[in-house]
Amino acid sequence: MQKENSYTIFYVALDPERATGTESVIPNYHVICPYKSKLTEELHSQGTPLFILEEHLEKKELDRILERGSYGMLQFPAVQKYIQQEEKKNPVAIIVLKTSQLIEDLCEKKGWNLWTPKAEIATIFENKLSQYEKLHTAVPFVPTKIFSLKQFPSKIRAKQYPVIAQFNIGHSGGGTLLIHSLQDIKPLIEKFPERQVRVSPFLHGESYTLNGLVAKNGSVYHGSISMQLTGLKEATNNPLATVGNDFQKPAENLTSSQQEQIQLILEKVGQKMHQEGYIGLFGIDVLVGQKTKKVYFIEVNTHQPASISFEAKLHWKIGKLPLFFIWIHDMMRNNGFIPDEELHPPLLLPFPAYQILYRNKSEKEILANTILFPNVPNVLPSRMKKVGENEELFRIQYYDYNR
Repeated sequence: MQKENSYTIFYVALDPERATGTESVIPNYHVICPYKSKLTEELHSQGTPLFILEEHLEKKELDRILERGSYGMLQFPAVQKYIQQEEKKNPVAIIVLKTSQLIEDLCEKKGWNLWTPKAEIATIFENKLSQYEKLHTAVPFVPTKIFSLKQFPSKIRAKQYPVIAQFNIGHSGGGTLLIHSLQDIKPLIEKFPERQVRVSPFLHGESYTLNGLVAKNGSVYHGSISMQLTGLKEATNNPLATVGNDFQKPAENLTSSQQEQIQLILEKVGQKMHQEGYIGLFGIDVLVGQKTKKVYFIEVNTHQPASISFEAKLHWKIGKLPLFFIWIHDMMRNNGFIPDEELHPPLLLPFPAYQILYRNKSEKEILANTILFPNVPNVLPSRMKKVGENEELFRIQYYDYNR
């Protein structure tokens, strides 16, 4: 039996939903978030310790802090005092959705353990251009070219359109453009001629997501494959924006060979990242070509994927250990955590489940307290008081588990 260290864990989250999925089974687990909500009420009723910033700050000061995200929250003196009070009992572990050099420096200065993958390593693999350079020999990308915007007219011929153009940094489709002709990209060519872009042909097909974990010892664990819900008109105006996950479709649509290929891609990506020192959660997106039926790697997201917490709830239903749980226990133990084989998450979820994120389709900010939610169960409102363009208004989570 491995000796397990005792930690007091603080998940510092702009959205408290990201911190859920293990809170009831991990001792000394705290959530620090900006606002009170239906979800924080539920967490409180379940006995999860919470620190909610709006209970300690005026609105203007809170807005100023949140401009700096999780780093701003960690800088707030009352948050630091709250953490330091618990530090007297156990070593402190900090979790954030996505780290930065500022957060790493602050935690090092305070003597807090930061369990998020190193920012420098994560950035190399998440940025679209350096990601391709690191991974293109290991996994099957769609045929890809990288060049400056000013080279677009000479590199892409008229008959090659439409193409997908990706800039180095993007999130949830925000850095990705569908280009039907040179005219679509011309304004950017004129404005940023030297900007590098990654270009690939637009292939019709279905996109899938698979979450993963790189453990301390280099083992790569997988979650359950889900179909990536992209560009749903009722949820977004951006045809390339990710708006959720459907865990039933993979069993219906994918052959056993395609499922194995997706798992193998995840393992190869995780192994490559571990060689660079990456430890922690991640996710991959792949495309299954409509005509070719081939599995192509699209990208890796080097932070906690948006579906990790929902997926954790689904895996508990069937008595499996979620990736979130495995990761935390791997970080807590001196020699890592090796779960029993039969407790690994399944590659295919054995019951229907999905979540859909409904984004603000207006060009204006929407006040959260004016949003009319659909009359269905399991609606989670936005974490924000004001919701900007294409930001999440609410999400719906659904599963049908009958055993």
